[in-house]
Amino acid sequence: MPKLENDRAEFEKFLHRVIQRGKPDLVAEEAGDDEKVWKNLKLQDAFADSVESKTVDNPASPIAKTIAKEYGVRWEDVDVEVRVTNENDIESIEKRSDAMTEKILKVLGAAKRVVVIVGELHREGIVQRLKAKDMSVISLSRRFP
Repeated sequence: MPKLENDRAEFEKFLHRVIQRGKPDLVAEEAGDDEKVWKNLKLQDAFADSVESKTVDNPASPIAKTIAKEYGVRWEDVDVEVRVTNENDIESIEKRSDAMTEKILKVLGAAKRVVVIVGELHREGIVQRLKAKDMSVISLSRRFP
């Protein structure tokens, strides 16, 4: 199994376990619009040398969205338009983390247990921001491409 497929399969297993054990009311994911993500992946394919990195022929829902639906859990996209162009640009990372935290808080509704999926650059910052709002947070660091 190619590495990317293996990573996706591992993420699926991990997320199934998290949802089964945690029984969340909401999955909030930094995912982006399916169509935009697909177009970006197709653009990357044009520059890729490896067959492994080829994407599907049409937009696909994020793995977390699909799994949340399987369990009857509400899923919300918490991606924002604030972009980080350089992982050493602390200011833009902070701005994006602030914006995603606000979006998470906005989509909470009546949810009491929430799984939040964000990139590693934002995980700790968002954890701290949610704790500052008196939320109980358990942070799991698991790297997937």
